[in-house]
Amino acid sequence: MKKLNPEYIKRVNQMVNRSPYFELLSMQIRDVGLGFSVLEIDLAEKHLQPFGLVHGGVFASIIDAAAFWALFYEIEDQDAGATTVDLKFTGGSL
Repeated sequence: MKKLNPEYIKRVNQMVNRSPYFELLSMQIRDVGLGFSVLEIDLAEKHLQPFGLVHGGVFASIIDAAAFWALFYEIEDQDAGATTVDLKFTGGSL
């Protein structure tokens, strides 16, 4: 079983949490490991759409980022990177 270096994870998380997009959304990685990640957004008025609800793009961003970081440490060549090809949501009514 693959074992992760906690110091490496800590440094990567710090770098990611200080990245411009994460800071823009007030989003942070709280925990990560092989096959899982926990991200958090400090919701504020800037996240709301005109009707006062959290904008769907905020949900898409956190889902996209959480999926990426859940898989990141399982990628053998971490310089290879990854990108989202498709992301679909189906919603209900309020």
